[in-house]
Parts: sequence; C-alpha cells; structure tokens
Amino acid sequence: MLATGSSLAFTNQFKRYRTSLMIAIATLGLGAVFGGLAIGTLTMADKAMLLNYVHRFIQVESHTPVGSALFTRTLIDNLKLLGLLYILGVSVAGMPLVPVVLFFRGFVAGFAVGFLATSMAWQGIWLSVVTVGLQSLFIVPAVLITSAFALDFSWNLVSPKGRDTGPAIWEKFAVFTIFVALMGLVMMVGTAFESGVAPFLMHLLSNWGI
Repeated sequence: MLATGSSLAFTNQFKRYRTSLMIAIATLGLGAVFGGLAIGTLTMADKAMLLNYVHRFIQVESHTPVGSALFTRTLIDNLKLLGLLYILGVSVAGMPLVPVVLFFRGFVAGFAVGFLATSMAWQGIWLSVVTVGLQSLFIVPAVLITSAFALDFSWNLVSPKGRDTGPAIWEKFAVFTIFVALMGLVMMVGTAFESGVAPFLMHLLSNWGI
C-alpha cells in the first residue's frame, strides 16, 4: 500500500514537471547540436591548435595523482552549476537564464565530443566516452532535473495561476530545495567518475598511443 502511494506520488510529480523537463532536454540537446555544427567554422590552424591542446591535456591528466584534493575541486565546480541553477530558480531571472545556461552546457559538450570524434576517429570516440560520457550518466540527469524544477518554480513566481493553484509557494520552495540537495548527491557520484575513474582510463588510453 505504501509502495503504491509512493509510486502514485512520483507519477504525479513527474507529470507536473514533465513540460519543464522536456524544455530542459530540448535546450540542452539544441546546444549540443549547435556545438557540433560549430566545428565546421574552425580553420585548419584552429583544429591543429586544439588537437595539440587535447594531447597535452591527456598527458597531464593521465599522470595526475587521483586524490581527495582533485575530487573536492571538481565537486565544487559541479556544485557551483547546481547552485547557479538553484539561484536562478528562486528568482524571476530563472525563466530566461536557465535555458541559456543549459544551451551553453550542451554547446560545450557537443563541441568537445564532435571535435574529438572528427579529429581523432575511433580514438576520439573512446576519449569522449572517458572524459564526457561516464560522468554525464550522473551529472547530466542531475542538471536536467534541477533545471526543470528551477523553470517550474520560477514560473510559479511570475504566473498568478501558478501561485494560486496547487501547493503553497513555500511548499514548492521546500520541494525544490530538497530535490536540489538530492541532485547534489548524484553530482557527487558523477564527480567520483570524473575525478577518479576518468584519469585512470585516460592513463590506459595514453598507453595505447592515444
């Protein structure tokens, strides 16, 4: 009975935030597409410079000791993104600026993956999986869910209908805050992959001549 009630509550929550989540996914995906298309604007000199930077990055990261300092620094950077989305969500500025943040995030990821794949062939694909793909399994859902809640809460602040229907605004704020905290825990898992697993795998790739 309790499980059924919890399942029903989760379904209702998903339906409520479905539109915001779809907007967040579409914006992130659009940014990734534009990031991939932006590769076509690079000159040969630009590509050579970036490729040289990638090789130097691999050499540095693959030999960087994995420790608590690296994890803490990476986690702080990731939590700053969640904090930014949270601040935008509790302010009226969230409606236009959350999509901007998502678009930029998608643009960077799309550009990075597209550049590696087109410049380094299968080696670039493996490198993309290691540097972007693994941690994205946790970080991207956390960012998308936080963005959906931020968009919904910001809309409730500016829409009379949103303020007058459903739970009180302070209850919505409490739910928003709790979910952001939960997404912070998810970020910790993604950060563990980003700061711990990724350097180890890059070390293996460097031994294979990548």
